[in-house]
Amino acid sequence: MGAGTLSIGVIGWWNHDNAGDNRILASLRAALAPHRVVPLEVAEPLDEGVLRRFNLLDYLILGGAGFFQRGPCVPFDTFHLWGSALHTPIGVIGLGIDEVPDSHRIALRALVERAEFFTVRDRESQRLVAHPKVRHAADVSFLYPLQVAARPTAVGPRRPLCGVNLRRGGGLDVAAWCEAVQRLPLSLRAIPLSSYPAFGEAEILPALDAGCAAHFYEGLYQGLDVMVGTAYHSVLFAVQAAVPVVAIAYAPKVRRFMEDAGLGNYVLGPGEHARLPDLVARALGEGQDLRERLLVARAELVRRAGEAASAMRAAVNAHTAAARRSRTRVSIIVLPGGDAERDARTLASCLGQTHAGIEILDVAQVPPASAAPAEGVTRAPSMAAALAAASGDYVSWIEGGNQYAPDAVSFLADHLDGCPTCDVAYAAFYSVDEQANIQSLHRPVSADKLYRRDVVGPCFLVRRGVLRDVAMPRLDTPQAAYCLWLRAWPAHQFAPLSAPLMYVASGQLARYALAAGRATRRAWRRSWPWPRRAFWNVMDTAAMERVVVQPALRAGRTVASALRRGRTPWPARGRSAGSAAQRALSR
Repeated sequence: MGAGTLSIGVIGWWNHDNAGDNRILASLRAALAPHRVVPLEVAEPLDEGVLRRFNLLDYLILGGAGFFQRGPCVPFDTFHLWGSALHTPIGVIGLGIDEVPDSHRIALRALVERAEFFTVRDRESQRLVAHPKVRHAADVSFLYPLQVAARPTAVGPRRPLCGVNLRRGGGLDVAAWCEAVQRLPLSLRAIPLSSYPAFGEAEILPALDAGCAAHFYEGLYQGLDVMVGTAYHSVLFAVQAAVPVVAIAYAPKVRRFMEDAGLGNYVLGPGEHARLPDLVARALGEGQDLRERLLVARAELVRRAGEAASAMRAAVNAHTAAARRSRTRVSIIVLPGGDAERDARTLASCLGQTHAGIEILDVAQVPPASAAPAEGVTRAPSMAAALAAASGDYVSWIEGGNQYAPDAVSFLADHLDGCPTCDVAYAAFYSVDEQANIQSLHRPVSADKLYRRDVVGPCFLVRRGVLRDVAMPRLDTPQAAYCLWLRAWPAHQFAPLSAPLMYVASGQLARYALAAGRATRRAWRRSWPWPRRAFWNVMDTAAMERVVVQPALRAGRTVASALRRGRTPWPARGRSAGSAAQRALSR
């Protein structure tokens, strides 16, 4: 990363296969180039790890669209309690605010006053914040809008083509809306915006259009005569493409956008499906005039978005990269996962790290004879050869199909730099499906639990000295890494870090399951005295886990919780929203 290149954390709803959010992130990447964007998932509870991750970045931007719905998202609902501990400058762009409950006004005001810029995407959001610093701009996706759609060309008689996006939510009677759409005397083209299960698009849209695309792409708006849209960005994309649109206001943001764009006459409420035919007919009848109005609205929104982006770039460029940035050399070994496309994404995530001193050793299954490795990548014939060649002070390995967050190595290396007694640092991670959509968050626990399972998981850095001091297991041993951690513990210090720094293919999680580690632990215990070994071999079974271990752990947690409640000054129920933030900062 160049000396003048900043690492900018952008907080939003990423990795949920939502076309609007994906467009926002892509727009911010382009607008902030050549700086490095680090996508951060919204709604991560604040703790020391998350706060330290924020502070290791050079800038923070809240750019996640509907970030404030029924109040601010965690952890910004308590910003007034922890904002003083945030040393990284922060700005807000393109925010949508549904409402501001009285209980969150102090947190919102603290954020507005701290932010170097604060723009919202509609006038009602500006009114709700009610602060002179707040500016009305446009949704970030208007920075790089969809191309204006070509006018449909008629070759003989044809039915007008109607794009349609329907989803669950906002009190919609989906069956009634589907029936209303199917009765339109039009050809239908389904336009998916998200595979998020709660929206139900994967079930609804194929029933309307048997040829429904599996995923969104920009060309779906080409050739449309009219659009009927529920999802917020399905409506915005229609305006960007200058396609006449009838919007279904399943959420306040849809109506707000249409009214701000001068299109309030083309909005239907959640229960107004009976009015759909008339409004579609009106949009088709006013086709040319409406397209011209859309082009005017598009130009104004693009201008507003561009002004907001200019202010954002000016604020960011006024800062320099943090002086405190690890320069320690790190070796990352990339192991094949068996799928060339996913392996390439894994390698790309290694090459895209914000850490400056990374050596990448790629263990290719069958290295292409004609393809040279990427710059900064050395090929190795095996894991053993890669370990022998690794020259970094810290070492890790990653399996094909998994991906690092851009600041993962920097965060882990910074911790080891600052804690000379710590030998292994390991972090939280997300499990993701085949499309890299987040399924769940896996938080690390203390290494004291290694005797029960591999708590280190897939995202770690280990000092190279540990690999010299501890007899490395055979690399073809099942769960070789777990075997290594058992041998290293408790003679070496392990540090669990709460920041989620990796996206792990859900198919690889089985190796970290409790049952999968029993054979590894039995092998580890072979050197123990036989009475102790025999006792633990009996305890470490599925039956004993179910009958003894889990009930004992539940009882222990219950007792510990009761003791904590007895010592704390607040009641067990009704704690303030800020108590978690206060505890994190007091540790």
